[in-house]
Amino acid sequence: LNVPRVGADSELRQLFALYGKIQEYNILWEYETEYENSDVFWIQYDSVEGAQIAKRKLDQFVFYGTPLEVRYAPEFE
Repeated sequence: LNVPRVGADSELRQLFALYGKIQEYNILWEYETEYENSDVFWIQYDSVEGAQIAKRKLDQFVFYGTPLEVRYAPEFE
């Protein structure tokens, strides 16, 4: 959550790919966010370990001036 809408989708993917092989990566257009000018992305890793490391490393990581909110989303699996 809280990904600033600045056209940096590929940079975001590259950042998350540092922590494991990404199996699926999509913007969730239907997901409403409380933050204006921000988007929500679904990123699924090949392994649970990759997801755990990415969450630990990137939750509250400042991306284009905005802290990211990284959450698990089992409802989308």
